Order: sequence, then C-alpha cells, then structure tokens
Amino acid sequence: MEHRRAWIPLADGTRLAARLWLPATPPAPALLEALPYRMDDLTASYSSEYERLCRPPPGS
Repeated sequence: MEHRRAWIPLADGTRLAARLWLPATPPAPALLEALPYRMDDLTASYSSEYERLCRPPPGS
C-alpha cells in the first residue's frame, strides 16, 4: 500500500491537509475519515473494523 500526503484546496483558498493510502492493485473501495484539528489521530490504527475493510477480499 502506498502512502502519500496531499492538500485539498477549498473555494475560499483554505487548504486541508490529507493523507492518502492507495492500494497496490486498484480498483478498491474508498474510505473517508474526517478528523478536524487532529490529522495524526487516525482511527484506523486502533479499530479492527478498519483493519477488516483494508484487507483484500477472500479469494482475490
């Protein structure tokens, strides 16, 4: 899985900091998590539900 940092520009000129995790073999479903003021507080690091969603489907 590739990890990148990105900026998302808004209409008023503000930019949102983002992290992208891109699978090695697309296509893949997209997950979005918004954490205002807490870019480093990633839910995926401690949630087994996120871990389950990030694994390839059985038989793939």
